[in-house]
Amino acid sequence: MLKLVVYVSEYTGNEADAATDLNNICRHASEFNARRNISGVLFYENYHFLQAIEGPQLEIDGLMESIRMDSRHRNIDILVEMDISSRYFSRWNMQPINLETSSLFETKVLKKLRDAYMHNLQISDASFVMLIQDILNTPGAEEILKS
Repeated sequence: MLKLVVYVSEYTGNEADAATDLNNICRHASEFNARRNISGVLFYENYHFLQAIEGPQLEIDGLMESIRMDSRHRNIDILVEMDISSRYFSRWNMQPINLETSSLFETKVLKKLRDAYMHNLQISDASFVMLIQDILNTPGAEEILKS
């Protein structure tokens, strides 16, 4: 059985270390997740993260426990936790997407995603995941994978 978790958190490190920490987190996550058959995507903006992770249930549960114990995160809030029959984000392999600098994504899709979260997710888990997919399917998004 596959499991999908989408969560948000805040970065707790020093502003001066943020780029290095993010680089280290992504490098470690890519290696760790490849060994455990975990895929997903990481969005960040202004020291806030939104991450979708998917994979075998036991691996996702273990990864979430590690994330909760990681001192670089605080205010971890699970937005979506559901069983899935197939992967949504297998192409992305935790490639970080900086929403502060990316002009690739449609403002209206990002606004829907932010509004859904700000209004206590008055949409279904599946609809929320589809919003994330809409962001990733924006024309030009594949260029992120090449950078």
